[in-house]
Amino acid sequence: MSPMIDSLSLNALRCFEVSARLLSFTKAARALHLTQSAVSQQIRTLETQLGYALFLRGHRSLSLTAEGQALLDSASRAFLDIERTLARLSARRRQLQVACCPSFALQWLVPRLDAFRKAEPGIEVKIWAEFPVLAGSGASAVDADVEISYPRTPDPADIELMPEYLGLAGSPAYLERHPGIAARASLDGVVLLHDSLAWHGGSEHAEWEYWAGALQPAWLAQGAHAQFNLVSMAIGAAMSGQGVAVGRRSLMMDELAAGTLKLAVPELLRSPASHCVRLNNASDPRAHAFVRWLTQACAAFSEAAGRDLRKLGAVHVEA
Repeated sequence: MSPMIDSLSLNALRCFEVSARLLSFTKAARALHLTQSAVSQQIRTLETQLGYALFLRGHRSLSLTAEGQALLDSASRAFLDIERTLARLSARRRQLQVACCPSFALQWLVPRLDAFRKAEPGIEVKIWAEFPVLAGSGASAVDADVEISYPRTPDPADIELMPEYLGLAGSPAYLERHPGIAARASLDGVVLLHDSLAWHGGSEHAEWEYWAGALQPAWLAQGAHAQFNLVSMAIGAAMSGQGVAVGRRSLMMDELAAGTLKLAVPELLRSPASHCVRLNNASDPRAHAFVRWLTQACAAFSEAAGRDLRKLGAVHVEA
């Protein structure tokens, strides 16, 4: 590094860059939270060190000399480059914040996060399981870089990850004790387990009413109901033999494949809500990497789930 650069003060260069950009020592002082006299002193010191004037000072005006304009161009580029570098370094130190519906986080995302870590070992992710993102409302308590939601009416900024399908599932033992479901006879003695907060604005029985209204209207007035504020709890209750869950394919696929849950009837109805992702921090390449991985993982899962369930006799019904 040259002796001249070594002798220059970074503070003086910053005062010059802001003053030259704003063409005002007063405005520069406000922007830098300094006094005008302090800014003027820094500029005079810099001009003395350089041996030439950087500003033409009029009675009520300030303009740049040719040397001042040349230095402004270089200084602006240098400070911008420094700011961008510091932002990148800060982003690397900070964990990527991902807000997600609780059940999707527990049942689907967390079991697959290791695949993302292996694909992107330099990116640390912090998952926030939050109820506000159920509606895609943007009311998250976290300044999330990425939001995963299950909205019935997506926001224009939302990217659809995969469709969802609703089905009735119970433990093999429970279904054996209640053969009327498979025979489509009645729901006498059957307890329906479901999420009371399926999507924003929906009723407490929203998913059940949607499924039965389309596929088995006579059942709407039958059966007892047990409600949970997480569909993952309804699925867990079904696994323990407490009833039949009105479940989402993505959240009970592993249990269906393992045989711990079984579809009560073969029809899976496409849900009016879809899993979506929103990129809140488009300037962070880590957020783009996560959304790219998530999109690919959801597409692969959706294709495999449809194929595997068809082998088990399931029928996907498009609404």
